[in-house]
Amino acid sequence: MLSGTVVKGLGAGDHPDARCTACSDARKDQLILGMTIVDHMRQTGDEWNGGHILDPENGKVYRCTFRLEDDGQKLVVRGYISISLLGRSQTWIRQP
Repeated sequence: MLSGTVVKGLGAGDHPDARCTACSDARKDQLILGMTIVDHMRQTGDEWNGGHILDPENGKVYRCTFRLEDDGQKLVVRGYISISLLGRSQTWIRQP
């Protein structure tokens, strides 16, 4: 099982003391840095699925899938509500 924790903000406006004020679960008002935002991901072939991802900007939790591309240099993350068609994908690029 795979989980993911925020270790560094990469946006220009990210602050180390930013809190998840929009969260409605136990993460409400917790620091985003160090927060687990991905949980319960399980590998099925070349894809990871079955887990959830939190968007700390809006406090919403989505179902998600992951897949690696470019020899592990890119992670395609798809968050969705009920079925994968109702969602969006982001590509996360490994930082040196």
